[in-house]
Amino acid sequence: MSIINEFMNNVINGRMDNGLLINNQFPFYYRPSILNSNITKNFNEDTNIDSYSNLLEIFLLVKPTEFTNNIMGSGLVFDKTGKSNLPTKIVKEKFRPKRVLNQDNTVGIMGADQLYFISHDSINPSKSKINLANTLYGIDQTKLVDEIQPKTSSIVRGEELLQLIELIVRFLTAHVHPYPGLPPVPVAQDGTKVDDILKELLDASSKILNKNIRIN
Repeated sequence: MSIINEFMNNVINGRMDNGLLINNQFPFYYRPSILNSNITKNFNEDTNIDSYSNLLEIFLLVKPTEFTNNIMGSGLVFDKTGKSNLPTKIVKEKFRPKRVLNQDNTVGIMGADQLYFISHDSINPSKSKINLANTLYGIDQTKLVDEIQPKTSSIVRGEELLQLIELIVRFLTAHVHPYPGLPPVPVAQDGTKVDDILKELLDASSKILNKNIRIN
């Protein structure tokens, strides 16, 4: 019995008596042969009593470590401690509670496919004035399409506009000329590129302007 337990202890420790090193041995399962297992499981009048008793005694003694749960000479070993229970790893997570400030605030929300903000007294410098007379009870589709939509302009997204302005200013303050009178070098000293500015300008009609929210 000591030979079996010593062998399993060597497997657990990762080194055999002959110096052979064993890696990635966990988890491993040990059990008796099928023949010996059948003798103890299928006891009947034809079973050899001495063999049955000897095997039961051997099975109870087969135990790699004191932590191993031995069931009829078989068990599962998960790690070097010889424990047969599934090891658990405690994971600690740190979190910072959100800071909530109780402040008086009001929010107004308006939603639609298209929004028009129109003033009676405003005139778009590049377009004519919108006639809002007789619109107390609503504006029909024809007036909306033929007059109001053409005489209004897309509203500007402020943050996106600032990004474009900052890009242009960075290039202006960091650009150099190869020679007086010649155009500036396409790449400024801070890495800003003319191509980046041109690309942002091409995208401005959709990125900076919101064509579904219009003002006069």
